[in-house]
Amino acid sequence: EFALTITDDDDEVNVQFAASNPTTGAENATDPAFVIELVDASGNQKESGKEVVVNWGNRLGTAEAIDINSYAEDGSVTFTPRTGSSTAAPVTQTVTIDVVDNDATFETNETFTISVLSTTNSSVVGTQENEYIIRNIDPLPKVEFVSSTYTLSEAAGDNGPTIDVGYRIKTGDAANYAELTEEDITVYFKVSSSDDNFGNGNDISTLADYTAGTITANSTDNTITLTATADGLDEANESFNLNMYTYNADQTLSNADVPTQSYAVTDQNSESGSQGYDQTVITLVSDPNDKPDVSFYNPLTSSVTSAISVLESAGTVTFSLKLSSVSQKTVTVPYTLTLDYDNDNKTARIGSASNNEYPYDYRKWDGLTIVGDLSSNSVTATGTVDIAAGQDQADITITINNDRNYEFDETINLSIGSPTHANKASDNTELVITISNDGEE
Repeated sequence: EFALTITDDDDEVNVQFAASNPTTGAENATDPAFVIELVDASGNQKESGKEVVVNWGNRLGTAEAIDINSYAEDGSVTFTPRTGSSTAAPVTQTVTIDVVDNDATFETNETFTISVLSTTNSSVVGTQENEYIIRNIDPLPKVEFVSSTYTLSEAAGDNGPTIDVGYRIKTGDAANYAELTEEDITVYFKVSSSDDNFGNGNDISTLADYTAGTITANSTDNTITLTATADGLDEANESFNLNMYTYNADQTLSNADVPTQSYAVTDQNSESGSQGYDQTVITLVSDPNDKPDVSFYNPLTSSVTSAISVLESAGTVTFSLKLSSVSQKTVTVPYTLTLDYDNDNKTARIGSASNNEYPYDYRKWDGLTIVGDLSSNSVTATGTVDIAAGQDQADITITINNDRNYEFDETINLSIGSPTHANKASDNTELVITISNDGEE
């Protein structure tokens, strides 16, 4: 029996990535296929007479596992030697990475790296790593306010004195705008208004221009909080605009107030130097508790009052309707002049604006309406007075007829009704003006 042993003295084949392997491609491009080849010392492809196993790894750079379908961190390929003299053994194997074609998510370009970790029956030479860049094809997301209008109340309640104004990534137009992002979205807010009565910092807590807001990566919305100022003024409802801007990288570089690019667009409205802005209109509702109280007032003593005395010879007497605080609305105050002449010689008798003689003790004034015959006992009188916006009182002057007749002291009796844009005070809403006789005895 004879045995012949042939000792293999050939060099092991070498393993490397093929030079033609892809290095970059769009998300929706053909999935990248990475060729691993067996070569000789000169770099020419050469088959191996032994089984060669190549263990490879896929290490994520900026890419994430969700960017690759069925992501595997490690894998292997096997080169099987020929089994017959006429059939050549393979000298290449391919590792294909299934990149997610279209994830509707905006992201910057992302990377992963295929590398040879180890081999059997071979040596590793040449290119051992192959970095691949996935190019994003998704458009920027569009950001919008959740609602085009909001109500902010000065009073505590559902809409005040603070509200959260919502903003979000727009959905429903994936062909033009991504519906998710792997980048933080930074937006910038400004306040504007054509309402002359509105003041940023007076009616709301100051919202500085370029106040930033963020929708964090992989989130879809956020809010900005607005706070009404309790100014104590009764005023008409006011309105202002909250504008939300976005800026690209170049615009960020040219604007010192914008430190971070937006990675989103707001092209609903255009404005130079930005990518546009979206707008929501805020209606600011006055606190109903800011209504002032109205009462009678003596301008001579500078005090609210229920009684004023005047000599008949004075010729006039002035009283006022006074607000407890200035209102930004015109306040209308109705009042009643009580005329009870029956069997009463102490109620002063009113005459027309031109009745300047006895038996008329004082004259009608502007804003007073008299119903009935002035010479009879069946007569009523009512009136209204407006306290202009921004003022806190309105004066009424009564002309007194000095008839020089000896008579009782007489009274003018007034009462406040239900005012508009004010409350009737709890006291000093009935006024008795006493005309003291200083005529002949």
